[in-house]
Amino acid sequence: MVVLAHIAAKPVTVVVKAPDTDTTADPARERPASAAAGVLAQPISSSLAQQEPQTQQTCSLQSQPLADLAGLFESQKDDIDPFTLYGTNFKKYQIEQMEGEKVVSRSRGFTVDSCVSAVLASQETPEFNGLPTGEKVQAGDGLLCKRATGPDLNKACKQSCASACGDALARYEERMFAETGFKLEPKERERVLRNCRHSCSYECTKSGKAHDFVVPYRR
Repeated sequence: MVVLAHIAAKPVTVVVKAPDTDTTADPARERPASAAAGVLAQPISSSLAQQEPQTQQTCSLQSQPLADLAGLFESQKDDIDPFTLYGTNFKKYQIEQMEGEKVVSRSRGFTVDSCVSAVLASQETPEFNGLPTGEKVQAGDGLLCKRATGPDLNKACKQSCASACGDALARYEERMFAETGFKLEPKERERVLRNCRHSCSYECTKSGKAHDFVVPYRR
C-alpha cells in the first residue's frame, strides 16, 4: 500500500510496446541497415581476398594502331621486287621452212621472232642502263624467244608476242617463287602481260626488221 501511495503522488506514464508479431511487415525493418539499403555485407575469406583479379586477354583489331594494321595487310600482298621486262622482235618478210638450221624452202608471208627477259630494278645500274636494249634483253634473266609465221603480219606479231611475254613472265615468277615464296597477284600479273603484249605487238607492226620494247613493273 505504501508503494501505491508513492506512485499516486508522482504519476508516471509508462508506455509498453507489444512485440511485433506481424509476419507481413516490411522486410527492410527486419534486416540490418546495410541490407535495407540494398548492400549485402558478406564476409570474404582470406584466401579469396589475396587472389588477384583475373582478366581475359583478347586480341582485337580495334586495339591495334593503324600503322600496324597497314603493315599487317600489306605483308599479305605480293612481295616480288620491282623488275623490268626487256624485249626485241625480229621480222622476216617471208616464211622459211627449216630442217634443223637449214632453210629448205621459202614462201610469201611473215616470220616473227619475239624475245623477252626480266631484269630486277636493283640490277639496273647506271652501267646497265647505258647498254642498248638488245643487249639488255640478252643479259636478262630467263631469256625466251617464240616464233610465229603467217600471211598476216598483225596476227603473226600478236601470236609471237603473246607466247614470248606469257612464257617469259611465268619462268621469271617461278624463279622468284622458289627464292621468296611470293608470286604476282592475278590482277598485277594480267596487267604486266597486257602491257607486254601491247608494247611488243605495237613495235612489231612497225616498218623495219627489228624493234625493242620495255615494260617496267613497279608497285
